[in-house]
Amino acid sequence: ILLDAKGRIYTGGISSSTGKVWMYNDGQWNRGQELTNAREINTLCMYKDVVYAAGKKSDNTGGLWLFQGDSWKIGDNLKFSTAIYASTVDSNGVIYLAGAGIENKVMWENSQGYWNAIELKEGLAIYTLFSDKKGLYAAGWNKQRKGRFWYKAKKEWNEGTDIKSCFVIRSIS
Repeated sequence: ILLDAKGRIYTGGISSSTGKVWMYNDGQWNRGQELTNAREINTLCMYKDVVYAAGKKSDNTGGLWLFQGDSWKIGDNLKFSTAIYASTVDSNGVIYLAGAGIENKVMWENSQGYWNAIELKEGLAIYTLFSDKKGLYAAGWNKQRKGRFWYKAKKEWNEGTDIKSCFVIRSIS
């Protein structure tokens, strides 16, 4: 769920196998906007009046869509193997998208308009992100399919910490 500066609420999901975003404005929900080639919408974030919706495309790879003004458009083609599951914007305005990646590249960051892949040691899939003034936190699966937690303070990511007897981490806050 996302709330913009105009008081509109956005939510994303699946409707009849199509990814949609709904908006609540002036006391009512709209019918939902189908996004081009979207199968599911898993996460929403906003930066500078642009809504970023991310999830899975119809070809079962990660997808990104942008809402600016009054219309949606397809975002950059980032290399996610199955889907984008999480997003956040840090205190410096850097946008992060995370999901199931290719070759440890389970996260992308956008600062100054350019997307850069981030490799996390042993990363297979990131399901949740959280940012605060101290840093950025990511959690999900490692390559042994065990729960793993990563943390970034300033510019460097740590190597990650496995959480014993945890299959996968789905939520942090």
